Amino acid sequence: MFQDNAPLMVRIDKEHVDFYKTSKILGTDNNKIGHKEQFLISLSLGFKLGSTKKVENPDPSGFFRTAYLKDHEEALIYAIAIKHHKDVKDIGSVADVYNLAEEYANAGVQVIKDLEKNSSYDNYFMKFEKLISNDLKEIYGGDD
Repeated sequence: MFQDNAPLMVRIDKEHVDFYKTSKILGTDNNKIGHKEQFLISLSLGFKLGSTKKVENPDPSGFFRTAYLKDHEEALIYAIAIKHHKDVKDIGSVADVYNLAEEYANAGVQVIKDLEKNSSYDNYFMKFEKLISNDLKEIYGGDD
């Protein structure tokens, strides 16, 4: 859909490379989810919290190829950029859209990293699940 002009790779900050590989919350301790999904979780959380953090020192190998994004995943990235800038005319170039997504993900992964670090092994899933569950209730309504 949008990928013709997208950057080749999505970048993450070098300081988070090892965390993405070993995070229990992000499911990589047992290869439960891939890099793309980890990025989208971090992006969504950073956006939900309204927090961006510039990617100061990007990992030169990149995190995942933008070609792996499905149309609805890329649409999420663009929707976040539009909401951030308040108007579709202000989102800038495709590179600007992806840079913004990387900044939201960079802030989001820091929150997840702090949550995992400050939580005991037995309760970090419950805290994260509660955070996500409340948002899902708000979005979809109801109690499930």
